[in-house]
Amino acid sequence: MTSRLPKKLADHPSVRAVLARPRGEPSPVIDAAWLKEICLAAGADDAAAVSLGHPDLAGEREHVLRALPGTKTLVSLVVRLNRDDVRSPARSVANQEFHRGGEIINEAGHTIVRALQDAGYRAINPSATFPMEMENYPGRIWVVAHKTVAVAAGLGAMGLHRNVIHPKFVNFVLLATLLVGAEVSSHGEALDYNPCLECKLCVAACPIGVSMWQSLAFKPNYKAAYCMAVCPAGEDVLGPYLDDRRGFLGTVVKPLQDKVEMLYVRPGSPAREYAERRFPHKPVKEVDGGYRTR
Repeated sequence: MTSRLPKKLADHPSVRAVLARPRGEPSPVIDAAWLKEICLAAGADDAAAVSLGHPDLAGEREHVLRALPGTKTLVSLVVRLNRDDVRSPARSVANQEFHRGGEIINEAGHTIVRALQDAGYRAINPSATFPMEMENYPGRIWVVAHKTVAVAAGLGAMGLHRNVIHPKFVNFVLLATLLVGAEVSSHGEALDYNPCLECKLCVAACPIGVSMWQSLAFKPNYKAAYCMAVCPAGEDVLGPYLDDRRGFLGTVVKPLQDKVEMLYVRPGSPAREYAERRFPHKPVKEVDGGYRTR
């Protein structure tokens, strides 16, 4: 090899050090059990791999390959959130839980990618939350659709509220996706049922389905998590709901419905009429949301 290198380059100490040590190629296929082990050790509560060639991921391929050319596998990660924090009518409590969960899952992704890199594999961990590719706005501003990947990898199914419901942890989860430039020995399989109960409590709790960001100098704060907060589906949550549905409504759903808070609606949208009819005790304010008019 050194004969093909310019003498100045071949004589460089770093080049000489690299050429002097043996270099083996990693296995072309990553062992799924090893991968799952490092995911859980890094802080994920569940993880599964799915091939980029999965038919349900056709819409992701162009974007994924732009972010990491040569990607062959996507690894979906799940981190649990503390349920009662998310359910709290004190939005600062819920927001803190989202922020902390985001920190944990992004740190887990970073740690897993480091382990893959050290094993000789190319991999990246796009942000589970923010920042996003705002230069593409108003087009697609995310690198990979975490929900789509999680469903394809068998880590849940989409509920009526358009959140992924994990069969055990319910929708009290945050999702992340790793892009890996190698095949994995086995993949997750899509669920053969949907954990969603179609109870429509998400509809009952959501005032208008409009979110607002505030205090952007610190971190984004969310006002659109009520549908997640009241969801009773999934094995970890379903028991109390089945034992006392009326009690569940009183302790989980009603505090969010009764909270007096400003609701933000788009001008000319059906949201204002719905909000004033369904939640007459909540004041309404029209905002344009910064959307471009056409």
